[in-house]
Amino acid sequence: MASGISGVQELRIAEGISVLRAAANLPQTASQTIYNINGGRILLTGLVGLVTTAIQNQSTTVQFKHISTAGSTTTTMTDAVTSVGNLAVGQMIALPNAVTGTSNPVVTGLVIAKPSRLVLVAGQLQLTTGASSTGQVSWLLTYFPLDVGASVAAA
Repeated sequence: MASGISGVQELRIAEGISVLRAAANLPQTASQTIYNINGGRILLTGLVGLVTTAIQNQSTTVQFKHISTAGSTTTTMTDAVTSVGNLAVGQMIALPNAVTGTSNPVVTGLVIAKPSRLVLVAGQLQLTTGASSTGQVSWLLTYFPLDVGASVAAA
């Protein structure tokens, strides 16, 4: 039986506000801010990247980092050992179920989009690559604001 609630509405109830970042080139052996967290703390409930242009067939490691606005503290969210080299259109990159500085991003055609729920303060969410490769990824981040005025915007 249909609930009368759209899929987008159900996602918002279960996982929070969705912020889509349009497809963009991978950073070229560099760090790139993919999201800005503004106005306070958020509860990050998901981060999934969809490959929209195939990634070059060479070892290209990826790593997620958070840089706080207050104090410019950098927190490494994942290790930099997982390669996204040779990912095809439609494959995905995501935070793992347990996020620590030594956990690896998930790179696959199927992602269990249920990472550890993380409280992040205002700052930047960055993607760092270990090589310069062609390819584009579109990102989807879901979150709940924890402070009045807290929000996330695609960079």
